[in-house]
Amino acid sequence: MISLTGEGVASDFLDVQQSILAELALSEDGRFADGLAELESALRSTYVALPKNEYGKLGHDAVKYALRRFFTGRHGWSVKGLEHDGGALANASTPTNVLQDRMPVYFQNIFEQRLGGEGFGLHEIAVFAAILEHMVQEETVGRLKTAYEAFQLAPTERIDEKQADEIIETYLVMFIKGRNLTGMTPLAVSTLRKRIHGHGQGWKETLLWAQDVRMSVAYTEQARGNSFSDGQFTFSDTARVIERIGDEYGRRQDLECRAMKNTLVELQEADTGRVLLSDFYKAQLSGVVPYPFQFTESVDFLRQLGAIDDSDSKQPSVILSNYIAAQTNCHGSSKFHQICCIAECDGLLGHIERHVAAPRARPAQLIQIVSSLSSDTVSAPRNLSVLLVSRLNEIASTHDGSVPLHGRLFSQWMHHAYPRECPYPHVTGEGSPLAPDEWMNQTLRDATKKDMRKYAAHSRDPLAASAGSTGGSDGELPWLAVEELFVHHREAPLATMAGTLRSMMHYTLLLSVALGLARTFKSSLTSVCQDKKKAWSLLSFTEPSNSEKHYV
Repeated sequence: MISLTGEGVASDFLDVQQSILAELALSEDGRFADGLAELESALRSTYVALPKNEYGKLGHDAVKYALRRFFTGRHGWSVKGLEHDGGALANASTPTNVLQDRMPVYFQNIFEQRLGGEGFGLHEIAVFAAILEHMVQEETVGRLKTAYEAFQLAPTERIDEKQADEIIETYLVMFIKGRNLTGMTPLAVSTLRKRIHGHGQGWKETLLWAQDVRMSVAYTEQARGNSFSDGQFTFSDTARVIERIGDEYGRRQDLECRAMKNTLVELQEADTGRVLLSDFYKAQLSGVVPYPFQFTESVDFLRQLGAIDDSDSKQPSVILSNYIAAQTNCHGSSKFHQICCIAECDGLLGHIERHVAAPRARPAQLIQIVSSLSSDTVSAPRNLSVLLVSRLNEIASTHDGSVPLHGRLFSQWMHHAYPRECPYPHVTGEGSPLAPDEWMNQTLRDATKKDMRKYAAHSRDPLAASAGSTGGSDGELPWLAVEELFVHHREAPLATMAGTLRSMMHYTLLLSVALGLARTFKSSLTSVCQDKKKAWSLLSFTEPSNSEKHYV
């Protein structure tokens, strides 16, 4: 135990920690909710394929990597604090007013203390994922209450379908458009909704989709014999609709990402997954870019996003997959996450992980798997090129004959194999994408019409065009033989909380967060139990009734 100002503080910390852990139900008592088992199943293949520490568990980086992949694939969520460059507590100096963004890191360190520094098993990662989903769910319910207040309605009142659609739309205004409606009058909210209606067909289609979700939830619940009777909605009924919208919105929004991809594929240079910058701007200037896309980012900003390939300085190009994966295509105003394009490459890597079931694989095995693995734009079966096979063997030669699946070189190889699905992985610190809080503050994001015309006027090099690549006359995409392991193999034992918290400031910050979390969870459990006497939640893991399992 850390020696601080006295044993009382340490004792209080342990009491709070034990309280949280009791609520998280980490004890192996055999009472697992159906939802937790489903989360374990969804995480299993990645867990099995990730490198373990000496205890056979996942370490700090591996947990963040697994959860980042899980939430992106499941919901299209980019969870704050789980980003690739998200700092660990050991080197964090996070001010109190931004602790919310680092909540997953603090949670993880509390877990690590409970687990004695040995690492995370599949069960603990599933519980961790359930907690984060629950936190988002609680935020959603809070926004719904704000929407009710905006219409001067109490959560105890029943509403009709028209009112339900108005409240759902108001919720979407807060979530998608990021508007703060706290304290607004019904007239002001109505005026705001009418103004947003004029933003185009996209918003109208979103509202129609939300109505479809509302009707789908009502039909499903009526079939189960649950409420939704006579077109009357309780607060719990509306909450079910909002929760379903939250679960499905990421995949619905991803349809727009796929449409953007299709537009860029039509502009790409040969089969490279790259669009010449001249063609990128020419499409925007000529008006052929369909709504709601705008290819107006400046060259410098595209480079900061990691979306520029300037290996040919005379003909720079936009890397299609990096452009789609950029944070600029994320939106939503949640305190915990943003909605981003679902990473297609993660699905391809997940397929490989299921077949390999190990952190490393021999080149021959990977060639067999990838040769039979199709993507949105790559047909299979296919014969991999001599160059692709050679590159894979090069990677293996630097790793004792096998290829680490979770490293930069294999990610680069996947970009060559699937250039329109897998982003090019920049070396850390060299052309790496901006963090979300960095690109949001950029003021010179858009190119001027003058600059766009200058690049659009550049004629295409006929030699490069005939080679079918922006990477050189031999048709090869850029390759940089620099390895970076995203998850270290055979990690050393995790530091315990005592070893991690090296200063009084860090200890105090974590204590304040833990206290706040304990109060939040206890309050949330109380409100949930009062709402239709639902005695089960993701934090208690007692067995739910059949009518409540939709909350998982």
